[in-house]
Amino acid sequence: MNYPIFNSIVKQIKQELAKIGINPGTFRNWNEYSINATGLEFSIDISDSSDYLKNVVVNLDWGKFRELRMARQLDGMEEHPLLQDDNQPDVSNVRSSIDIEVMWNLNESVIFQIAGQNPGNQRVELASEWMDSINRHINEMLAGEDLMSRWHVELEGDNMGRYVSVMSFISYFQHNFESTENLNDLHKQLKGRIRKIIHLSSRLVFYTKATVPKSA
Repeated sequence: MNYPIFNSIVKQIKQELAKIGINPGTFRNWNEYSINATGLEFSIDISDSSDYLKNVVVNLDWGKFRELRMARQLDGMEEHPLLQDDNQPDVSNVRSSIDIEVMWNLNESVIFQIAGQNPGNQRVELASEWMDSINRHINEMLAGEDLMSRWHVELEGDNMGRYVSVMSFISYFQHNFESTENLNDLHKQLKGRIRKIIHLSSRLVFYTKATVPKSA
């Protein structure tokens, strides 16, 4: 399946990251032909600038129906391949939007260093305290955003007790293109969203450091 509008989005994001001096650790454009879906996943390593955040992973989800919806909405799309087929489905009820998932992965080894040599279950308690403190700041930081957020946590155990092996804060954005009239405007909006994500990440670097538990 050919997705020229989404392909242009991928190209613009890659150029925008380079423009602001970011070399993504991963940058993968994927296609799932069985469900007519496509998307982009890229990650940004933050470990050089923070001892408390490892990276941020961004996923953008798209598909045939959204591609067709935008092709019919945007100016200058007369040659779009999907518009050359008169038998394409009605997509008037499909929203002009893109789904964006952003996952910030915390450095769980910080808790091990704080807990010391005989932590028992204190590692879980300290991790919970840290996430609760971060959560209060995040709720203020994301106030007014149209999104859903959640924590993803994985627990494991060893001979000293339980510990958190994965600590990730995930937000789900949906960016609306209902009033977008051309491809340049679409690119401009997405570049603004990428810069917003980078800004949020820089604030999380500060919050994760400011809220980390001091001792067991």
